[in-house]
Amino acid sequence: KRRLSEDSGSGEFLLLRELANEGWTGDLLYARAELYRARGFGADLPEAVGFYREALAKGGAPVEAHRGLGLALLRTGDKPAGQAALAEWEQKERGPFLSPLSQGTCRLACCPT
Repeated sequence: KRRLSEDSGSGEFLLLRELANEGWTGDLLYARAELYRARGFGADLPEAVGFYREALAKGGAPVEAHRGLGLALLRTGDKPAGQAALAEWEQKERGPFLSPLSQGTCRLACCPT
């Protein structure tokens, strides 16, 4: 399993690291989390979760960071936290309208029926 890291020679990581020369912003952390989640090897998913959380805490991350966080959490087996993150993403995407996740009528495989 090849890890996405400074040592791996990953072009995407090297580009992000260069862009983050002044510090990791919320949007750069989001992009880094997306790379780790997409790879999904071993410790990549827990690291992606950390990057999503850091991106959301810093601010400046797109609302899709909640979606990515939820998907990564589900893949690590943390179903309640994953569902909560997806519900937050849906709430932010749709606004204060009724949403399937928040109303318990979601039909996604990750949600209980």
